[in-house]
Amino acid sequence: MKAFAIAALATAAAGNLVAETYYVSTKGKARGANGSKSAPYKDIQKAAEGAQPGDTICVAEGNYFGPQDSGTIKIKVAVNLQGGWSEDFSERDVNKHRTFIQPSAASSATSDNSGTLILDLDRSGSKGKTMTVDGFIIDRGYSNAYSTNKGIVDGVKGGLLSPASVPAQGGPNFESKIQTRESPAIKLDYSQANVVIKNCAFINIPDYAILGGLRANADATIENNVFVNVRMAVCEVYGTDNNRFSKVNFKNNTVLFVWSRKSDLVDMGYGFRMMTKTDTVVENNIFGCCVGTAVNRSRVDSTKAQEDKRIDALNGNVFFLNRGADFDYAVSPNIKKIHAAEIEEVDESLLEEVDGNQAMTDPAVFKGKINVAYLTGFMHLQSSTDIDMNSFTLFGDSLTKGAYKGSTTVSMFANRYPWEEALALFGAVGGKGAQAIK
Repeated sequence: MKAFAIAALATAAAGNLVAETYYVSTKGKARGANGSKSAPYKDIQKAAEGAQPGDTICVAEGNYFGPQDSGTIKIKVAVNLQGGWSEDFSERDVNKHRTFIQPSAASSATSDNSGTLILDLDRSGSKGKTMTVDGFIIDRGYSNAYSTNKGIVDGVKGGLLSPASVPAQGGPNFESKIQTRESPAIKLDYSQANVVIKNCAFINIPDYAILGGLRANADATIENNVFVNVRMAVCEVYGTDNNRFSKVNFKNNTVLFVWSRKSDLVDMGYGFRMMTKTDTVVENNIFGCCVGTAVNRSRVDSTKAQEDKRIDALNGNVFFLNRGADFDYAVSPNIKKIHAAEIEEVDESLLEEVDGNQAMTDPAVFKGKINVAYLTGFMHLQSSTDIDMNSFTLFGDSLTKGAYKGSTTVSMFANRYPWEEALALFGAVGGKGAQAIK
């Protein structure tokens, strides 16, 4: 009996040795649920509160945006979070069983300013584990506020994104008076766990798609995702350890329409940011229509020794219509901006590996996949542009008309993009960017 008791205590101390699976469904109950298939939890956060590192949470089709529809989901343990399950959990198909984190207009009053999905993994129990977010559609289009009379573009529903301080119309049909919450889609709160984000769509995000920090020994992989209509930057993930830099892999993603901090189009608007205390691999992505720069390396480590440790790679990416540049980097006291054809000329001290990056002069491959009205509005943005419109074509038609040169009369700023059309971008370009989810 004594030996049995000692063994039991040892097992408990070792933690969760056998991974469990929990189930979440909009058909679940707030009370009386135990997370089984027959009694699933109603919301994701509740399931995560009872999970241990390494457990799996299967989420059925439907819309989930936090306890009491708050607009925020907080997860404090590294789990395998899977969307795309059927209501009876007999089948997983991300395309067929769409799983949303799509906050309502009402949630704009109750959501956390830190983020929509907050991964608070700064605990020893998550160290060495992996947090996976797989198969979710994160869309803030209904909880953002949009102007009814500014930034109106023919064929695009609603006007420009209204800042947090200015209430405007929101909801599916712009029927509610709400305020925008300027918060990221996914916030990493100094994660002790490795983070994998894959097969997800980020749409109409008012302040970063993925933002946060990684502790020592924690890495991040962001792969096969679609990002459409994001303000500030798509991915800004930094390391926190001076001795061991975190690895950030950004691969096979499609990034379209990244907007600046404000409607003056002056700063930010980055696709991917190479951050301090990280080694980054940016590979096989499509970067299009970034107001700022597609890939930014302006953040410099505090010492030359640390800066020399950084290993960054930029391979096989496709760039088009990025207004600021395709790549930029710090050259004290300025920022050097270059286009795709010049990337291979960048010094090895900045990019240790660079190969196969190319410019796309006609996005014909997106025909039928991209919202043409939105793209046309972007190309007519007010303020000067570095794009040579004489060398660019839109679906085969030359843009040599005067209306397409320099400043024009149509303006927009992070106007809402139809989420249904954003999903069509998976697999739009064979072998490049986000591929169809199987």
